[in-house]
Order: sequence, then C-alpha cells, then structure tokens
Amino acid sequence: MSPQQKDPSPEQLQESRLVGVQASSGCSATEAVRALIKNFGSYYEDPINAGLLLNTHYTWSAIIDALRTIFPSQTKKAQDMFTLIKQIFTHWLTAAEMARALAPYYPATDVATVLKRNYPENTGTPADMAGLLLPAYNEAYKPLDVNALAEVLAGLYEVHDVIPVLKSNFPEDLSTGTQIAEVLRIYFATSVQNALELAIQLAAADIAPAETAIIVKNCYPLEVALAADMISIIQTAYASLNIGFAEMASVLASSAYNIVDAAPALKTAYPGDTGSVFDMVQTLIAAYSEYSVTYIDMASALKASEYNIGDIAAVIKEFYPDQVPSAQPMAKLLSGLGFGANETAATLLSNYTAEVSSPQLMIDALAQAPYTALEAAIAVNYIFQISDPMNMYYLLISVYNNITVNEMAFILSRIGTYAMIEVTAVLRNYAAETATVTMMANILIGAYGSIDIRQMASSLAWAGYFASDVAAYLYNDPTYAVDARVPDVMAGIIYSAYRNYLISMQSLLYVMANTGFSAYESFSPVWSLYSESRPMEWGIFLTNAYTSNPLSPVMVAMAVSTISADANSIAEAVITAFSTIPAGHLAVILLIASASYVNDAQQVAQAVKLSNGDIFAGGTAVVNSYPQIYAPELSAVLVSVFTPPNTTVNDLALALCRSYAYVAPGDVAKGIMISFYDTSAEQLADILIYSYGEIGTTLTAAEADIAAAEGFAYVGKA
Repeated sequence: MSPQQKDPSPEQLQESRLVGVQASSGCSATEAVRALIKNFGSYYEDPINAGLLLNTHYTWSAIIDALRTIFPSQTKKAQDMFTLIKQIFTHWLTAAEMARALAPYYPATDVATVLKRNYPENTGTPADMAGLLLPAYNEAYKPLDVNALAEVLAGLYEVHDVIPVLKSNFPEDLSTGTQIAEVLRIYFATSVQNALELAIQLAAADIAPAETAIIVKNCYPLEVALAADMISIIQTAYASLNIGFAEMASVLASSAYNIVDAAPALKTAYPGDTGSVFDMVQTLIAAYSEYSVTYIDMASALKASEYNIGDIAAVIKEFYPDQVPSAQPMAKLLSGLGFGANETAATLLSNYTAEVSSPQLMIDALAQAPYTALEAAIAVNYIFQISDPMNMYYLLISVYNNITVNEMAFILSRIGTYAMIEVTAVLRNYAAETATVTMMANILIGAYGSIDIRQMASSLAWAGYFASDVAAYLYNDPTYAVDARVPDVMAGIIYSAYRNYLISMQSLLYVMANTGFSAYESFSPVWSLYSESRPMEWGIFLTNAYTSNPLSPVMVAMAVSTISADANSIAEAVITAFSTIPAGHLAVILLIASASYVNDAQQVAQAVKLSNGDIFAGGTAVVNSYPQIYAPELSAVLVSVFTPPNTTVNDLALALCRSYAYVAPGDVAKGIMISFYDTSAEQLADILIYSYGEIGTTLTAAEADIAAAEGFAYVGKA
C-alpha cells in the first residue's frame, strides 16, 4: 500500500472491494495480497482464492509475481506454480506465456519439465523447447548459455536431436568437434558411453571424419588403440559418406596412428584399392606427408601388410632411391624387416643383379645386412649351388671373422647337399682343433647329433686320420663300443672306411692288433675281406701286425685255424712266418690246430674273456666243457685267446694245473713247450715245481726233470 493510502476498515470493505480499491489506488498485486491477509486472515494460506480475487484487477504476470512473493512455500517448485496458475486463470496460458511466467523464478530444467509434461504438442522436439526457453529467459534477464540449454535438453531428448539444436543456437560455442565432445561428455554421459557412440554423434553434427577420429582417440584411447578399430568406427559413423581409401588413410595419419599399424588395417578394409603395392605407397606418402615417415617405416608398413618381399623391394627402390642406392642397404633393410636370407638373396639378384652376380658378391652383401654366417651360407648355396664345401668354407671366412671350428661344422652340416665326409675334410683346416680323432669326432657329433658308427668311421678316414687311431676311438667311445668291440664289425667298418685308400690285409690286422683284439679274434673277420690272400702271406701278415705282442707259431696256427683252413694251409702260414721252426714243433702244432673240437674250445675260452674272466677261469671252463681236451691243446687254446694281454709262462703253467682235477706233470710240460718253445730245461723244471706247489702238490726236482724231458721230446727239442 502506498504511503498516502489509509487502510480501509475491515468492517466496511469486503474482499473484492478491497482488492479493487488497492488496484485503483496503484498498489501492486503483491501489496493487494498483503492487504487481504491483513484484513482477512483466511487468505494467509490461500493462494488460490487470493489469486482469483487478483485476476479481475491484475495481469497474469503481476499475479504470478505476487503469489511467488507472498506464498513461497506453496510456490517452491515450478510445478507448484503451474498448478496454481491453472486454477486461477480462466483462460489457458500458451506454452510461450507459461515459459515467460515461470522463467523469472525457476531453473530452466524445472520449467522445461513442466512445459514438456503439460504442453506436449509445443515441446515435441528440442528445437521447440529451445524456442520457448531462450526468449523467456532472455526476457527475464537470465539468458541461457550453451551449457545451460544442453543440461535442460539432455534430460528430455535424444542426444542426436539435441546437438544440432545446440549448434544452431550457439554456433560459436560449438564450432569444433572438441567443443561438441565436451558437451557430450558432460551432459550426455549415459547416452555416449563408447567410441562408436561418440563418433556417431560427431558425425551427426557434421564434424569432419579426421577431427572426429582425433577426438574419439583422445576420449577412448583403449577402444581405438588399433588403426583397424578406428577404421571400423569411422566407416560406421560416416556410412552415408562412403569414405574412400585415400581419405581414410588421411584420417588415420591425422589421428597419429603409426604407419605400420595403419597400412595393414587399410589393406584389410580396402582390398580393392590396395592390391597394388605402388598404390598403397603413393597413398600412404600423401596421407603421411606432414609426418616424418622414413623409408624404413614405409617398408615396415608394407611388410606388416603382407606384401611379398619382391614387391616391397621394388617399390622402396623406386620411391626411395637415395636411401637404397645399392644392394647392401637393401639387404640391410630386408634383414631388419625380418625376411630370411634366402628371400633376400633372391630379391637382391632380381633388383641389383650386377652387384650380387657371384657368390662372393652375394655373401658380402648378406654379411653386412647382417645375416648370420649360417643364414648367408644357406642363401648363397640356394642361389648358386656351391657344390664343394671347401669353396663354401673359403667364402665364409672371407667375410665372417673368427668362425670357430664348431660353428663351421654346424653351418656346413645344415647345407643338405654336403656329405659329412666332405665336411670333415674341410674342418681339417682347423688343425689345432682337430689334432686328434676324438676332437674331430666330438665336433661332428656337436654339429650332426647322433652319427652312425659307419658314417663316423668313413668321415674320420676321409679327413686323413690313421685307421688305428679311428679304430681305437670307436673301440673306447661309450657310444660306439658295443659295436666296435665285436671283431667282425670292427674289421668291416675299418675296411669300408679305408677301402678307397687301399688298406691292405696286413694293415687291417695291424689296426685290429693295436685296438686290442687278439690274433684269434682278428684273423677270420679280416681274412673274409681279402679273398685273394694266400696261406703263405697269412703268417707274415699276422706276425708283422702283432709287433707289440709278438705271436708264437702256435698262436699263428690257432688264428689261421679259425677259418677252417686245412693242415697244409696252416703249415704254410706258420713256416713262412717262422722259417726255422723245428719239424717236431710244427707237427704237434698242426695236430692241435686241426683237432675238431679245439676251435669250439676257443669259443668257450673267448666267452669267458668277454665276461672279463682271466686265463685261469678260461681253462677251467674249457675243461668243464671238453673234459677230453689234452693239456697241450688247452695250452694252445688259452694262449691264443688270452693274448693280448701278454700271457706269461708261469700263468699258463698254473692255469694248466688248476684246470684239471689232476694233470700229469709231463702233460703240463708239453703244454708249456708247445706255446713257449724257447724255454730251457732248467726253466721248465722250475716252472713245474712252482706251478704244482701253487696247487698244493710237491714236485721233486727229479720228477720235474722227467716231466721236462717229456715236454722237450713232445716238440722234438733236444
């Protein structure tokens, strides 16, 4: 109420008259309501009736202002005010009027909710709502900015409908994709939850694909870590644009995808445009022109895209001539890309023929790539078929320093066209490292793994090692001993290995002797390999071979008997070796060597020897198997089997004594003389006394002399 107006008396005025008087007096609607409450207490909490009284005298905007001022608790929310207005005004406010009525007092989000709920036909789209709110809040001196409008619309409409409206009303605030993305992130977080959804919204807002890619990668780096992921998203979001190969390459480049990742993804997505490696390179160069892409990067990208090595080399050579002017840098490039030496060698030959036209030029280029010596060797052989491993050896050492013998062996072993025997000969260039058979054998095993005994022997023979050294190695090596300690096997292996060197029968017997085989063990297997040999040679060959353990006539005879030779042949062998042998001695030797069961007895003794038994065990075993065997026969058997090692006359005498339950001293003397013809009568008597004493029998000197005389008589010795 204005200062000059007096309060009318409550008794004289009624409610409507009071309001009319207030209005005519120039009082505001708010002052009129206060007068009503003061004079008529019932209006204190009755905004509806107060509003109805005001409706006949004040405008709707004045009435709403009064209600909001006087009745704050009943008009706390925009919906509360809307409900009052609906009951107070006789005419229905338009959506625009309602927006204007509510805007001065309530947040835009609340007003928008009221409008959306009660004016559906006027708020069907975000554009409709924006058309109501923006002028209403401008009029209320509360202009909405892009964020406020985005917040309002986000709760009521789909994001793809909202963004164009925001962009239309706030073009400067949403001129870039980044600005739009920020709005989406803040107000549409539940609607835009992944990379694809963001890309779709940016595409709908007419943001260029390249800018969209940058934004999407910044917002969802894990989802688009790979270029292929980004391609899929951009193609989906911009399906209507049908983005081509070149544009997509630019999109990936601008969004900082490594060219090595981008190229294979593009090749997969655009197979029709990337069939030619030249098309791929030209497009990538254009797309990545502002980025530091080297020829190595480009080559790596093409390798990752699974272009073949020949195409990669050709296109790199054409587009980057300064970087790969010759074969060597190209070899280095291809090696760095992970291409094998074989592929690289063939490619170099195609693109730089003159520079790699010989094995030496090729291995020079490959070595500097660098490929390993093994890789280079295989590649050079693949291109030039180096048939001689010695030539390969010289090629390798010309460019690879300090190749060890083991490395060289391994390299040459991996070239399938080289026989191991040829490789072994090459390895002899490493004289110090292959000084012994064992050293060479260990090198070969390291390179080839398991090696057959015959292959090993042949290879060692080819390398120039002595047959006796090779045989000794095979005999003593745990891997080969099982076979090498069988006389037939050893003789056959050495003969085969050294056949090209024309190994003689005597030489082979010498090998067998030095390896540790007895003449009895050696003669038959060796003789079987020299069918042209003659009896007159046999004895000479045997005695010349067994120089470390000289053979006696009986040992020669027993060795020859193993081939079932007749008495004449045995005699011829013995006589040619021992030209001065007395006839009597020769006669008893021939009788023993020709006896039918003596050879069988030798086999019994041999079995004992192979079981690590000694001459004493051998004698007992023979007598147990052949009780009828005569002491001189047993002597010949034992000496032939158990020598080497050297059999002493004392051991032989004692073995003869122990082998029988009882044996006559004269028979023992005969056995000693058949094998040790040079024994004197005095020595023989002493030996007999000693031997019988060892078995607990006392032999007198007279008895010993008689027995010695029998022994001398047996061999015809005076």
